[in-house]
Formats: sequence, structure tokens, C-alpha cells
Amino acid sequence: MKKQLSDKTPLTLRIKKDYRFAGLIVFAAALLAEMLIFVNAQAGKLAEEVSKDFTLLLTADSKMSESALDNVKINIENLPGVERVVFISKKDMLERIKQEDPQLVDSVLSSGKNPLPDTWEAKVSVDSMLNLESLAASMLVFDGVTDVQYKKQEAWAVRHLLFYKQLTSVALLFASFSCFMFVFIVLAHENSVSDAFQALLTSDFSFFSAGFFAGLAALVLTTIFLYPVKNESMFWSWTSPLAQILFLLCCSMFSWGLRRWKLRR
Repeated sequence: MKKQLSDKTPLTLRIKKDYRFAGLIVFAAALLAEMLIFVNAQAGKLAEEVSKDFTLLLTADSKMSESALDNVKINIENLPGVERVVFISKKDMLERIKQEDPQLVDSVLSSGKNPLPDTWEAKVSVDSMLNLESLAASMLVFDGVTDVQYKKQEAWAVRHLLFYKQLTSVALLFASFSCFMFVFIVLAHENSVSDAFQALLTSDFSFFSAGFFAGLAALVLTTIFLYPVKNESMFWSWTSPLAQILFLLCCSMFSWGLRRWKLRR
């Protein structure tokens, strides 16, 4: 009885050591991935909120007829990335100034008449702000559009947020692709893929679950550290449940892949 126990003990200890080691590696990678997921979600949310009030103001030629103004409005609406166009007459613009900044009205009417031009206000999509200069240039092509103005600092902020969102998205996609490619390459060197998947449900299931719980631990730890910041932020966005489910699946598969790779050594 003692001999039988001594024969099995080294193998049992080695397996426990292996899946703990796999779980530690997965936890470290999962913690970094969770930070990227968080930054990705917050950058997207901030870009969306900042761009809500962002518009391009197009100045119209004072000699344009009403039909010409309508035609230009239609042409602007048909441009890619333009969501909505509103025509604002100089009379309406003066009324807006009276509501938003009454003290400025006397300066505007110092000459005795309304000097403000007719304008169009164009609301653009968030993604189109990455090519804002080219969009503004395409608007200037239309006859009757004399100038295109927008808040450059707001545009700069949104574009940087979109850059960080795209950068983290690429990093997460690359990490996910690398994870599944690692598992695919390991399985490609298996003598029998069906036996490997059968082992996943039996002897290797502890490694699969170790990866799952390592990813879950990283998710919980990230939430604990970042949740207090929620009360200090004007905008907050939780990551989607689907993204977290895929994240936990990647962690489980990566841990199992480490197990199969270790067996091949």
C-alpha cells in the first residue's frame, strides 16, 4: 500500500504544480488584458460623450437664394460621416446668442443691423472625426459655402480618444488571435486531436478550469481596484458581458494549451 502511494505521489504533485503554474501565467496575462479592456471601453465612451455636442459650422454666401441653400443642405447631408444638417438663418443665430450670451448682443448689433451670416450646422459621426480635415475640405467644394469652422481642441481630444480605443482594440485582437493560434499549433502536433479533446473533459479539465478561475480572479481584482474611480468620473462604461465571456474562454483555452504543450516536451 505504501509502495503504491509513493508511485502515484510524484505524478500527482507534478500535475498540481503544472496547473498552478498555468493558472499563474494566465492570471498575469488576464490582468493585463482586463486593463486593456477597461481602457478600450472608457476611451470609446468618452469619445462618444465629447462628440455629442460637436458640430461643424458652415458659413453661407449672403447672395444665395433659398433654393440654393436647400440644395447645399442636401449635398452636405449626402456626404459620408454626416449624420444631420440644420440650416440656421442669421435671425435664428441672433436669437441663439440672446439666449446663450445676452451681453454679446450689443456688440453684434453695434452697426445697427444684424451682421451674422446664414449658416448650416452639421453633426458628424464619431468615426468620421478621424478624417475631419478632408470632410471639411469636401464641404468647401459646394458653391455657396464660404467657410467651415469647428472647435479644434474638442476635435483633437476626440481623435486621441479614438486612437487609444483603436490601439487597445488591435492589442486585444492580437492577443486573442495569438492565444487561439497557440492552442491550434499545440493541437496540430497531437497524435490524436480527438483524444486531446477527450482529455479536456477528464484529466485536463483541472487546467481548463484553472484558466477560467484565473481569468475570473483578474476580472474581480480589476473591478475592485477600478470601481472606486467610478464615483470620480463623469462618464463610465462597463464592458459588455459578451466580451467578458469571450475573455474567460480565452483564459481557459490558453491554460489548457499550456497543459498540452507541457505534455509534448
